[in-house]
Amino acid sequence: MSTKLADLQHPGAAADDDEENSLSRSVERSSEPDRVRGDFIERAIDSGDTATMLIALGAAGAVLIVFLAWGWTTDLWRLARWTVPIPWVLAAVGAWFGFKELRAGWRNARAKMRATLAAGLEWRSPQEELDRAVSIKDAALVRRVLSTPMADVNRFRGSYEPTLLHGAVRWFLYNDTLKAERRKDALNTVRALLESGALCSAHDRYQGTPLDRIRDACKDSDGIPAELILLLQNAIDKEKRDKASKADEDEIRLYTTHHRRNRKQRTELFALAAATHTVDWWPILDEHNNHDDDSMKSLLNSFDSTGRTALHWAARAENLDLVRWLARRGAGTHERWNGECHSYDDDGNPLDADGYSIDFHTPFDGIEDDEALHNLTDAFAAGLREREAEALRVAINEMNLALPTHARKRL
Repeated sequence: MSTKLADLQHPGAAADDDEENSLSRSVERSSEPDRVRGDFIERAIDSGDTATMLIALGAAGAVLIVFLAWGWTTDLWRLARWTVPIPWVLAAVGAWFGFKELRAGWRNARAKMRATLAAGLEWRSPQEELDRAVSIKDAALVRRVLSTPMADVNRFRGSYEPTLLHGAVRWFLYNDTLKAERRKDALNTVRALLESGALCSAHDRYQGTPLDRIRDACKDSDGIPAELILLLQNAIDKEKRDKASKADEDEIRLYTTHHRRNRKQRTELFALAAATHTVDWWPILDEHNNHDDDSMKSLLNSFDSTGRTALHWAARAENLDLVRWLARRGAGTHERWNGECHSYDDDGNPLDADGYSIDFHTPFDGIEDDEALHNLTDAFAAGLREREAEALRVAINEMNLALPTHARKRL
């Protein structure tokens, strides 16, 4: 076959492209990929032969049915019974010659396909074809190969030139006398790699990125185009922005997950405390807060996964001692229920998941029994007085520490 490889793969390439890369191509190819790809083609050809046979037999069967339906009509049976075998003969002859023609046509197509693969692709994989496209500075071929999912633009290629981008900028380092057209091709190749997602942060064995190589070359040569430096610098800046954005997204996702998990844990703690009338169990509420007053106050005024605070649970359970304890620890009555409305009662008032009214949402608003409400508010007021007394005691003690002994005050 007289078809040239360059004409099949990249019609715009120069004639000397293959000559200057013949050594690299011979090193790239190996017997194992050749054998694997050859076996694949042979299996495809065998499958095609089987498909052709089935198509031919199916067509022959359809023709046979038509002939039989026609041959067994009453009129023909009356004319001559010996005409019955004729459809069988015609169907067999037609199937035989039709199958031969189809098989001959498939063999011809198979030969053309094998010749095209052998001469045009030389059994190269997409990754090998991508390496070759970069080596000959063919930006169009780079984009075409990278459009396939089997080609990886950031595949590791060795410690000296770990990525294709390192190889693409090499032309500007050792070819100061490149013609304007060839320099433009090399620049377009770099641009094609960057547009396809090539990373500029990869380091070679000297801990240098492609931009580092170019900057080092600028010290000894003034032939480096400014557009190349700008392309690489913009690519690095974009990578940093994307990395920072991804880190922010991960942090937000982690915080959201942690927040939801904490709200679910608070539901269990608040419900357990409300159902327990033993004072010794209530400190479990600040088990994970290092017994710090500010962190405990923040916890007690935080909502759980149902939209309630600890005081909501205690008031609903009418646990007077717990209400007093919560008030002493800093729980407030201004925290409003912030859960979702799941249903409505007959009067159109919203209800929570447990069927309780959430018209007013604050801890004591849902208490309908006047006596229970009075007892709960008294317990809360007692807790507030105890908290104020404790705060006053602490303040006086701190003041006394700064005073002489004879001037210290007593409660």
